Amino acid sequence: MAVAGLYALWGGLLGGAGATLYLRAGATNSAVACLLLAWLFLAMPEAVLFRIPLWRHVLGAAGVSLCWVPLLRQIDSVRLVPVAIATHALSRASAIALIWVSRPSRDGMALARKLDSFSACIAIACGTAAAVYCGLRPAVLMVLVSTLVLRGVRHWFYQNSGGVNPTALSVAQHATELSTLLIASFVR
Repeated sequence: MAVAGLYALWGGLLGGAGATLYLRAGATNSAVACLLLAWLFLAMPEAVLFRIPLWRHVLGAAGVSLCWVPLLRQIDSVRLVPVAIATHALSRASAIALIWVSRPSRDGMALARKLDSFSACIAIACGTAAAVYCGLRPAVLMVLVSTLVLRGVRHWFYQNSGGVNPTALSVAQHATELSTLLIASFVR
């Protein structure tokens, strides 16, 4: 499924465009609000595409967006665009990786049946390349922590749902975005 391969690129575009517009608007409080609302609004098509319950995906995106607020002032303007690209691309790549390496739950996931190895590898490569854009040390930490997050999410959903489902995709995406955001903000 070609959409899966492009999902990490969508994340990179989303993060990069949002951060660039935020910096051009002058890094004001209204620019922060507009950026976060735009990212929330653009999370809705993802929920529809992957059949994630809309309120769960938007609630997770809102929670992660609130974590961006204090860190937008922490990250210097030179690093903001690479950090935004890396966190959004790697989080979406990790969600695709979770689907690729996991068994679907009993209700099944249409994407899991249609996902081929080539598309999954493209998404993972794009997410990893975006992480390297922040620097080699943060990239290594981001990939390692993302792997641990995915293992934890997969384990939890195997125990409680018998496999991964669309909610697991959303949880993996948001948990990875939050962890990579923290790493990219504080590790140079």
